[in-house]
Amino acid sequence: MRPILIADDDADIRSAVRLILEDAGYHVDETANTRETLHLLRTTPDSFVVLLDLIMPSDGENILDRLAHDLTLFQRHTYILFTASVQIPQAALHLKLAVISKPFDLDTLLTTIASVTAPPQ
Repeated sequence: MRPILIADDDADIRSAVRLILEDAGYHVDETANTRETLHLLRTTPDSFVVLLDLIMPSDGENILDRLAHDLTLFQRHTYILFTASVQIPQAALHLKLAVISKPFDLDTLLTTIASVTAPPQ
């Protein structure tokens, strides 16, 4: 299984999602802001499935804009927009990201992650 990166500024959400995903057998890392997230995405040898919160310090949309202009970084990882926002930014639509709305349903979270990590048929 590919490791998961939870990029969310809310420590309670990161902790809850971490427990859910670790119980499902995933290895999970966390970041709390845009700077940490970009650093980890650029420097880790792993290819993450990234649960990306849209509203973070320096905001997640900043990351989306960078991904839209850095195809290497975009293609190296798989991104799922993880947000309570009702308005999905153009960059997310352009990049065709999966979206999980907060509050989220456990089955939706696990199904979405499984769908983006499943090998092509």
